[in-house]
Amino acid sequence: MPSAEELKLKYRDYSLDQIISAYANKENYSEEGKAAIISVIEEKGGLDYIVGIVHQEEQIKQEKESIRKEIYQLLKNKTLSPSFKDTAKVKFINREQIEQLIHEAKEIYSAEEHDEKIKLRTLLGGLIGAAIGGTISGIAWGLQMIYTGYMFYLMAIGLALLCYASVKFFTKQSYRNTAVLIFTAIACSYALALGQILFEYFGYLGAERVN
Repeated sequence: MPSAEELKLKYRDYSLDQIISAYANKENYSEEGKAAIISVIEEKGGLDYIVGIVHQEEQIKQEKESIRKEIYQLLKNKTLSPSFKDTAKVKFINREQIEQLIHEAKEIYSAEEHDEKIKLRTLLGGLIGAAIGGTISGIAWGLQMIYTGYMFYLMAIGLALLCYASVKFFTKQSYRNTAVLIFTAIACSYALALGQILFEYFGYLGAERVN
């Protein structure tokens, strides 16, 4: 069993949240463990001080998230003012932190705007991705009917994801883009039709028919 000193070394590496959690559950610890966690708490300023720090950190986290959402909404509405960092109603974060949040929000918004924009690459990539993804999915769909005689709808979900992945790969854009969704739907329809055509052409070739 570890000594109290060994346990102290361990608990000193704990985050403040972990220390509070350990203290709250100290009855489940050995006597050495209890003594070690209490000692570490005293070293860090006492329980009330630690609880106060953790509470403040949580308030800062919540305020950052609130300001981040506000900035993002202003960006979407095209109403973000250069003076926002000076006029934002905040209690726990400073101007530099607000500037960092603005920078991060602008990067996210710019990436989303780029993702949603329909460009020539979107159309060409979507066409190629739908053709390739739909063909592969269609062959797979046809083979499972040819050799099993059944349609496994769980597999259909997987093939739909394959079609989407193919379109996404060639367009470098996601489901947020309307064109990506349309090309994915076209690829899925093509795959189902191709699979049915292959099944009707080759027929059932499963084990029962072979026998």
